[in-house]
Amino acid sequence: MKTFRIELLSRAGELYFGMTRKDVRTLLGDFTEFNKSKFSKNTADDFKICHVFYDQHDKLEAIEFFHDMDVKLALNSIGVFELEYDELVKYIKRLDDTVKINVDGFVSKQGISVYAPFGKTETVLLTSNNYWG
Repeated sequence: MKTFRIELLSRAGELYFGMTRKDVRTLLGDFTEFNKSKFSKNTADDFKICHVFYDQHDKLEAIEFFHDMDVKLALNSIGVFELEYDELVKYIKRLDDTVKINVDGFVSKQGISVYAPFGKTETVLLTSNNYWG
């Protein structure tokens, strides 16, 4: 199992926001390039354990991890995927009292968003400071 230690708005393991697509590919290996949506500014890379998103200059701006992959996300002393969704919300609220909760999860200005449509964390999106505009 690969562990990514998270520093919000900065990095996940050896991946840091602003690094080049070439360097990300060198670190993570085999990938498939794809378009996330018709509104995407650039293509993204699927590394199976995560999707990596780039800005228009091919600089890393977001990483989406999936619960069912062989990956561990460590934020300070907690395992993000190991926490029950309600506990994760409480934890993030201590870091960001402006976190926006919606029917499918939450979005935090601290660079972490969670998709949990049925009260169970399915994906975790880590973002740079300027990802949401």
